[in-house]
Amino acid sequence: MKNLVKYIVVMFVLTGIISCDTILEPIDENRLDFDFVSSDPASAEGILLNGYSSLVDQFSYNEAATDDAVNNQLNNNFKRMALGELNAQFNPTSRWNNYESVLWVNKFLEIIELGEIVWSRNEEINEMFYMRMEGEAYALRALHHFYILQAHGGVGTSGELLGVPYLTEFIESDGDFNTPRLSFEATVEAIMADFDAALALLPTDYSADQSAVNSIYQQYDFDNYLVANGPDYNLRMSGRIVKALKARLALFAASPSFLNDQGYYNIAATEASEVLNTIGGVSGLASNGLDYYKTYDRNDDAEMIWRGSIQNNPASGIEKRMFPPSVNGNGEINPTQNL
Repeated sequence: MKNLVKYIVVMFVLTGIISCDTILEPIDENRLDFDFVSSDPASAEGILLNGYSSLVDQFSYNEAATDDAVNNQLNNNFKRMALGELNAQFNPTSRWNNYESVLWVNKFLEIIELGEIVWSRNEEINEMFYMRMEGEAYALRALHHFYILQAHGGVGTSGELLGVPYLTEFIESDGDFNTPRLSFEATVEAIMADFDAALALLPTDYSADQSAVNSIYQQYDFDNYLVANGPDYNLRMSGRIVKALKARLALFAASPSFLNDQGYYNIAATEASEVLNTIGGVSGLASNGLDYYKTYDRNDDAEMIWRGSIQNNPASGIEKRMFPPSVNGNGEINPTQNL
């Protein structure tokens, strides 16, 4: 009996030691980390696609934030701002959150710099995947910084025309985020540099037209080219989109409200004309305008540069909000007498 008691006590002590050791050592939960991402093509591309989040769409109806229109919804953010609610905690026009997308893009650029991802066993296809996605990343980083500059650039308390912090590296959650602002012009030039880096890597369009292949891709077999840059990637960042955005950035910078610089007006004109010339110049524009809700087709809607995908089932939510009550709408946005 004594031996049995001793045996039980010994087993209890050993069990306690083992249990304590188990408690102190974390259990392997089989979670994937960035080491896995750097070798898995789909996961790596997922990091890049996070850069497409928080893109600014056209349905913000910010005319109601100007003297051109009034919103009749009491909970409208612009109305709340006009009534004095704007403060550090409530700023619906803030775009600081776009830095999250910037960090994702920077992480993707770090991953592909390792050169460990195999998009395809075909060497040409693999190389083109690297080129195109790196170009997308540079363009997205530039665009998100442009968004932030539009919302937060301006004259500081020192009287200097300030831009925004320009992040080119991934920062861990416990890292130092106290990156100083650049000057306004230095921010514009940094954005321009990323747009130019993107233009050196991206196809003008994702097309099956062999005659439209950029010079940097003409050395590759066309069938391989279609795998990496074919029409399946339409709506992803392209050279045409980047040129249009570069023109918009230059026009923004050239404004008398900012740099008031003729050189930037020239850049805007040059980039915009290059985009226009791809559709035959001004004469290539639709004479009666375009309907945004129709199926997107580059051949039919040549002046449409970038748009989101259309849902399969047509919806009338926007019409319901904006049409006047006489046609069963809510009349949400109303033009002012001044307009």
